[in-house]
Amino acid sequence: MKAPAVALVASGPTKPEILARLPLLARRLGLVKAPTYQQASRVCTAIGAGVAVPGWAELGSAPLLLVTVPDVERASVAAGLIAMERSWDGALVMFAGSPGVPAGLEEKGIKTASITPLNESGRAHYLVAGDIRAASMVRSAGGKATVVAAVDAAAYRGALRLIREGLPSLVESSAASLRSAGLPIADARALVENEAEAALRLYFRTRRRPEIHEKLAGYAELVSRDDVP
Repeated sequence: MKAPAVALVASGPTKPEILARLPLLARRLGLVKAPTYQQASRVCTAIGAGVAVPGWAELGSAPLLLVTVPDVERASVAAGLIAMERSWDGALVMFAGSPGVPAGLEEKGIKTASITPLNESGRAHYLVAGDIRAASMVRSAGGKATVVAAVDAAAYRGALRLIREGLPSLVESSAASLRSAGLPIADARALVENEAEAALRLYFRTRRRPEIHEKLAGYAELVSRDDVP
């Protein structure tokens, strides 16, 4: 049986990340809505599939809707969906990008799911929360899906911020300490890179062993002492 077409609600990049990484999903593209009809047409041209429509009404009774818009636009998309005069029985709205979905959709009987990329290279791997059909769609398009019942979006964003901002700060501080110790800047950076990679490999190999956490706790106490030069 032929898989149902997927309607797209897009904004931002002309070719959404999920469709670039899952070309089999792009082939299932049906109707495409964007902030303007011209933008929708450009999305269709970039993807090589889909039919641009000017507004919400034209999406009709599409059973599967994929939303690829920036987080700040999700609330307005939710308002547009809620305002549609259609039956949502058996339909599914999937938000690609950050985890979580806008408030108000479930209360209107609209089934939802979020599809969040988990890696930047290699096989397309996504974290899927909500309706299980979203995971089936990802897998049928050749991707890998890790399914969870729900995602704490605030905790998820906090973890990524800690990695993206905290690690560079730690690396920069370590390099500065090595420069103070007399190393040339190039050598200091090379040493920090090698040590950081080794430390991460060690952590992920031994993360289930209690002693690694004890060592980390001891190190945290050491570096917080005022009497350590």
